[in-house]
Amino acid sequence: MMNKAALHALCETIAPSGGAFPDHALSVDLASRVRESAAAGRKGRAVAAMLWLLELSPPVLRPRCLSLFSRLPLSDRIAVLEAWENSGLWPLRAGMQFLKLLVTGAFYSHPSVQRSLGYPAAPEQSTGEELP
Repeated sequence: MMNKAALHALCETIAPSGGAFPDHALSVDLASRVRESAAAGRKGRAVAAMLWLLELSPPVLRPRCLSLFSRLPLSDRIAVLEAWENSGLWPLRAGMQFLKLLVTGAFYSHPSVQRSLGYPAAPEQSTGEELP
């Protein structure tokens, strides 16, 4: 079973409100998009396991931090993700790269995010204009 609190916290950490884009994790319902992507294929169990590990990792990675990942403020969640990225254990680094790829892929594939980047509408949403 996927840890929804950890997933929401991860999405809000990677795509926070007030960031470089007008859209953010909550405005594009990023957690639902990530859940759908993880369910499509055989990666659902791996994502669920990594989310539980992420949720329980702050006390291990930051000994003075006795809280779950989902309950940490943004700055502390960023520090936990950076600890995973810089870990001496390759499974943590690989797991973080996989989670980041999953979340950023779901974020950048959202039509409103694509519009804010200046990409033309997808073919099924095309306005009839020819692309250059």
